[in-house]
Amino acid sequence: MDMKRGRSLYTIFLKYLIIFCVLSIILIFSLIITVNTAINFNIIKPANYVQNQVENLKIEVERGSQLDEDKIPYPSKYAFFNNENEIVKTNLDEEELKEVNKYLDGERGNSKFFYTKIPFNSGICIIRYDIKAHFTSKFWNDLIPYPEILLISIFLIGFILTACIIAIKFEKKLKKELYPLKASTEKIMNQDLDFEVIPSDVKEFNEVLTSISNMKTALKKSLKEQWHIEQEKENQISALAHDIKTPITIIKGNAELLNESDLCEEDKEFAKYIINNADKIEKYISTLIDISKSGMGECKLNENINTDIIIDELKGELNMICSLKDIKIITSLNYKSKFFVSNKDLLKRAIINIMLNAVDYSPEKSEIEFIVNENEEMLEFTIRDSGKGFTENGLRNATNQFFMEASERKVGKHYGMGLYIAESVARMHGGFVVIKNREYKTGAEVSLAINIKS
Repeated sequence: MDMKRGRSLYTIFLKYLIIFCVLSIILIFSLIITVNTAINFNIIKPANYVQNQVENLKIEVERGSQLDEDKIPYPSKYAFFNNENEIVKTNLDEEELKEVNKYLDGERGNSKFFYTKIPFNSGICIIRYDIKAHFTSKFWNDLIPYPEILLISIFLIGFILTACIIAIKFEKKLKKELYPLKASTEKIMNQDLDFEVIPSDVKEFNEVLTSISNMKTALKKSLKEQWHIEQEKENQISALAHDIKTPITIIKGNAELLNESDLCEEDKEFAKYIINNADKIEKYISTLIDISKSGMGECKLNENINTDIIIDELKGELNMICSLKDIKIITSLNYKSKFFVSNKDLLKRAIINIMLNAVDYSPEKSEIEFIVNENEEMLEFTIRDSGKGFTENGLRNATNQFFMEASERKVGKHYGMGLYIAESVARMHGGFVVIKNREYKTGAEVSLAINIKS
């Protein structure tokens, strides 16, 4: 997919950084202009204003001018002393007067204030002042004694606000440019592969979008191939199921003819067994055809199953299967629920598939364990055989459709459907299948658990 190159993230970030710097410089110059305007309009006195006024006053007094408190510039403070060093008038408090006395005694402390002595005819005047900007208005000077701090605070607030605004703008820009990435990934996540990838204005994002577009194309091709393979599998299953119907019908018909003929009771029992199992095979084939067409989702779990009856039927099936190889059956039953909702045919078919596998893999005159346990909300059917057990590959893939075990375990004709169907049935019941090798004996252990409380 060809996309326009776009700008790099570095260029976009540099642009916003330059805008931030320019706005910060404008803020600084705005504050400088504001301060100069306030000084020009006599709203703020500059830092050296009081010092200059005091020096001018001192020169005027030396030239013979009268000195009184009205001439002392605000906001400096003063103390008038007579020739006997007695205080005549002052606007200093007691602590401030102590500092003045130290100044008169020649001590130089660490005070932030400066002092100036102005002699006049009847005594001396000590003026205390500081070198910093002041508001001309007493109200504002008392409220904000340090205009410099106010200006620094305004600058910091403006600086932070500018940074936040630029960051928000940059975030919105990135979100806008990231939208095509988000939209594309959401489309793929929702399995919609028929969409056009929208290009971004950011070069790096376009590179990712190109990769996503290529991945979408490859994924679409892969899914089509997989769908085609699945269709082939379904067709093969359906065809195989239909092909099996013919010999089963013949077997069933002949068994029915034999059953109607003059046979001994034992032979009639065998004929009935053939007929019954032929019926089951026909049901299995019909279900297999349904699975190949639409999956197991159409099967309903709406039968109220008697737990004792279905377990007895499963034991009977296992006895019949094991008798062919003279296999001993060890049964362990531990359950309380008398009824549960299920699909009886499906559940029996799933468990019998596991039983058939166990019998196929167990040698003659060995043993098989059939265990039923109820644990909380789960009813678990476990079958343990005496075969060679699963290989590592088998433990990982035994429930996959059409998986067939390696030659060292494989016996007879298996088409990789038994455990796949078992797990599908278990999931329909809100349960699971657990596959492992026996701990203390040679053999495999397969458990099918279903939820009977939901």
